[in-house]
Amino acid sequence: MFSTFFQNAINSFNESLSNNFSQLWIVIVLNIFFIIATYTDIKYMKIYDKFNIAMLLSRVVVIFINGIILHNGLYIKDWIMGGAVIFLTFLLLAMYSGDRIAGDIKFGGNIGLWIGFYPSILLVAITMVSNLIFRLITLNKKRIPLAPFFYFSYICLLVYYFVQIRG
Repeated sequence: MFSTFFQNAINSFNESLSNNFSQLWIVIVLNIFFIIATYTDIKYMKIYDKFNIAMLLSRVVVIFINGIILHNGLYIKDWIMGGAVIFLTFLLLAMYSGDRIAGDIKFGGNIGLWIGFYPSILLVAITMVSNLIFRLITLNKKRIPLAPFFYFSYICLLVYYFVQIRG
């Protein structure tokens, strides 16, 4: 029973990744968003609201065209749940720790809207583990930008997709 559940989760994860990463233009658009967010987060320790709004609006347009017109709304629940997973995870962490990472939280929610539910869970895990490892290695206790860790996690998912799924 547990192995069936686990296998279904892996299949859903792979389907969710394939749904987004099989379209090269989505991968290119997401990389552009990641590069801009990473740059502003490293340089200014901010991910601006205008940027997050532009990312959200572009996703809404893509959901309308790709999700409603082409796929009859099949993946919309997956995308919304993906946004909720990342947004709520980092919102709760920020509330608990008192960190001011509002732009990162919104950016993470946007990422989840683009990649879906199951990949969002793994993205959160990789982001948190890589952030923790960085902090342990550098002994950094100050605020550090979160966007580079999101981007690293996204690249890990891309590599998995191209090696395992597209093979």
